[in-house]
Amino acid sequence: MTAFFHDLLIWIENNLHTNLKIENISIKSGYSKWHLQRMFHKYFGISLGRYIRNRKITNAALLIKMSQLPMVEICVESGFSSQQTFTRFFKKYYGVTPGYYRKTRFISSSFFQRNLAMSWNLTVKHENIIFEHNIVSSIHNRRNDFKEEQQEVVLSQRDESIESLFYKRLTRFILDLYEKPVISSCNESNYLTITAGFKKTLSVKDPVILFTAGDATLSSAVTYNEFIRFYYEGYISDLENFINYVYFNYMPENKIKRKDSDPDFFSGCFFEKENKGGLKGYYYIPLPDMCHLEDDK
Repeated sequence: MTAFFHDLLIWIENNLHTNLKIENISIKSGYSKWHLQRMFHKYFGISLGRYIRNRKITNAALLIKMSQLPMVEICVESGFSSQQTFTRFFKKYYGVTPGYYRKTRFISSSFFQRNLAMSWNLTVKHENIIFEHNIVSSIHNRRNDFKEEQQEVVLSQRDESIESLFYKRLTRFILDLYEKPVISSCNESNYLTITAGFKKTLSVKDPVILFTAGDATLSSAVTYNEFIRFYYEGYISDLENFINYVYFNYMPENKIKRKDSDPDFFSGCFFEKENKGGLKGYYYIPLPDMCHLEDDK
């Protein structure tokens, strides 16, 4: 990707919450709006106007699911001129109203528009995993040199899309873990389980991110938990591009829906390469129960 388009996409991403118009983007780019639109479509295969609408709807869909914000606030924050316009576009994409979508028990990524500024060029594939226990319900310390870490962040200031804020916070949380002196060689004795998700609470309307890190054990309560998992081995700083690709390219192409409430989790260990922090292991995404998929159709 050229530096021009990368910088322009970052600027668009940072202004999605405004009533963004092609005229504004044209002024920012230095090109006429007609020439800019031709360039954009030729380079990315999607019109500039459609890309902006898709990104706004994507951010709105995530806010609907990951927060308790009223629809009117989500409409304003997603840069729509009116709630009627927002509802019309949302129903066109998802086939249901925003209110109905909030009640469903899965997150459909079929209509997610990925942030084109983020890319991933390596092969990705998944495998289905079923745990007969709740693998992340009990966290304790097998090693006495590592204490459970937890971080809760209220996203009250949102000048970027919600997934961009999530990726950046997750990357920072993992980098902080890596920089702790207790982390040594990458082997099973140093495996950590990092959970990452959104916490819903009636007392806080804004999205709340909750991260934990520790040693996971199986709980005694028997329940089926189905996941897809992806192997990741690379720099910690590249993890956000990897997750973005999984959610916004791979899952839509394979028509995979995500369970609504449970967090993602990563099980693996750290390593160092070329004086940079690396991460190796599996990234797990929870799948909805089949009975819930039937109920929500």
